[in-house]
Amino acid sequence: METLVEEHESVDHVIAEINELRPRTRKVFVLCRVRGMRCKAVARRLDIPVSAVEKHMIRAIAQLSVSLDNNQLLEKPIATSSKGIRSNNLKL
Repeated sequence: METLVEEHESVDHVIAEINELRPRTRKVFVLCRVRGMRCKAVARRLDIPVSAVEKHMIRAIAQLSVSLDNNQLLEKPIATSSKGIRSNNLKL
């Protein structure tokens, strides 16, 4: 039971840190890592260059790596199962 509580708190912490990102950076990160969209599709959807999507991802990963102190964010995509991040708690 303690492991489940710790896991829940960890997920809540990750969501809180993602929600602290700048709005456009957060949106790009969520679309790429949580929803599993490719950079090109995100660029089309947001009407921005692919290079801008890449820059937002670099910024998001750098900021989250510091605040979360782990390399889990480099893996793709973030789990969205019942034990993973609940994307409905993420601000878009």
